[in-house]
Amino acid sequence: MPDMANFEISVAVATYNGEAFVAETLQSILGQSLKPNEIIIVDDGSIDTTPDILARFGADIRVITIENSGPEAAKKTAIEATNGEWIAICDHDDLWDADHLERLAALVLKYPEVGAVYSNFAEFDGAARYPDKFSSFGEAYWQDCPEDEEGFRIYGPEPFAMLLHGNPFFPSAGMFRRALYNEIGGIRLGLSRNPAADGDMTSRMVIQGIIGCDSNITVRIRKYGGNFSGEGFKTSRGDILLREGQLAEGGIFALYQHNLKACIKRQALAMLQAAFSYRNKEAFKFASKRLVFSELPIGLKFRFLVFQLPGVFLAPFFMLVRQFQK
Repeated sequence: MPDMANFEISVAVATYNGEAFVAETLQSILGQSLKPNEIIIVDDGSIDTTPDILARFGADIRVITIENSGPEAAKKTAIEATNGEWIAICDHDDLWDADHLERLAALVLKYPEVGAVYSNFAEFDGAARYPDKFSSFGEAYWQDCPEDEEGFRIYGPEPFAMLLHGNPFFPSAGMFRRALYNEIGGIRLGLSRNPAADGDMTSRMVIQGIIGCDSNITVRIRKYGGNFSGEGFKTSRGDILLREGQLAEGGIFALYQHNLKACIKRQALAMLQAAFSYRNKEAFKFASKRLVFSELPIGLKFRFLVFQLPGVFLAPFFMLVRQFQK
């Protein structure tokens, strides 16, 4: 590996009621083969035993406690309290393999033009779906940015257009230059309660910086509880609202109006189909407002009309449909 003696990495962690996981997460950070210069953890007003758990780590970490403000606000506080040239983020329930920071640093040293780098990751725990996130997008997604012999690549050549077709990046797997974070204006607090809020910072970094990727899995993202009819619809709704906000904002997004409109339509169509399957009328209504009925495929037109029926007729209808599907 290249010489990394002068590579400065700060780690920013935000936690809220993290008693079940935060100790294991911090141990995975402290166990890195390339040691970070500092670990800043912001406790977002936890009301469980999180403060006691953090206190056990003593001088290994620096703890900042704030009133409960939401995950993005806590993450912003943690990032902006750091001092390193490079900042890595880890959610309080995710885990890093021991070589995570070392591989990201090697990627930067090999491609010094990058402003942010992300590793591949695997999901684990009860709601896990992706054992290899990058591969889940298929070979066609990556065809214009091939890997080198170490599994590294530069994301692109049209990175934001790629991102709108699928976001392979997760905050816990990323590291970015402080200069790029400052250039894009950092985390914007208006999105703090949006479950898709991290996509805003990623979008602006992808547009204004050069992104490096490591196809090796060095992060484990915990997925537990919830289900598509609950958390999934919240995330889909949040991402559509995020893209609509970017479309209205203009600025650095002005050149991507066509891409953003197409992305919103794709997401709304997918949400409409899922909402029908899960009989989620609220999600169906949200998605249908973003689509033109005359442009829907015939199957979705039928579903749309069915969902206009009074609730008392919907249950018998779905029972009938299930009988025909057997």
